Amino acid sequence: MKKFANLFSIAFLLVFLSACSNSKLNSNSTKIWVSGYKVVASAGAGKSMVYLVNKNLDYKEGNWEYFYAPIDGFSFEEGVLKQIEMTEEKLDPSTVPADASSIQYTFVKDVQAFPDPRLKLKGKWAISKINGETFDEKIEMPTMEIDFNQLVVSGSDGCNQYSGKVLELTASEIQIGELASTKRACLKADISHLFYPAMKGKLTYEEKNGSLILKNASGELNFILSSK
Repeated sequence: MKKFANLFSIAFLLVFLSACSNSKLNSNSTKIWVSGYKVVASAGAGKSMVYLVNKNLDYKEGNWEYFYAPIDGFSFEEGVLKQIEMTEEKLDPSTVPADASSIQYTFVKDVQAFPDPRLKLKGKWAISKINGETFDEKIEMPTMEIDFNQLVVSGSDGCNQYSGKVLELTASEIQIGELASTKRACLKADISHLFYPAMKGKLTYEEKNGSLILKNASGELNFILSSK
């Protein structure tokens, strides 16, 4: 009887191990960059906060894309850009629920970690110069603020409120989509006609000690940080 029980236990273990090996068809290790901020993305019937990742070896190159799946064992840190190593295990589709990923991601280790340089743009910025020109203090200066979770830029043009999508953001460039604004009449002199052309398309940026410079082919905007 005892011998039969042992044989049964061995048989059960073999079946269990076989099921495990079949449910994970193959696995491999990979390295990715994980952004220091999460973004809101559509997920099924609603929205959720997801990782923003870059699969290039150099985070300054390649495309940043939404990453919807969880990474088992990974500890996200707000404001910290990380290059991590993780494993990818392809699961047997017959064992995976209909609304779940067929790939299981498991954190292995941090490869690099440092402050995300793009978050230097965080805060409310106010124009100090446009194309090197300063303006009368009676003129209300345009402002700019980036919502990193929504990937939206917004502010005042000195009279009306504006907003638009951030289409791309790297360590040195930002691409802004079409800006929409309110249409109220402006009783005071404003400089929106100078501001908007310099905010279009792809811009290079440089931040240093609370000062920000945005440049494109149409002009240059100098900002100062008015609030965090």
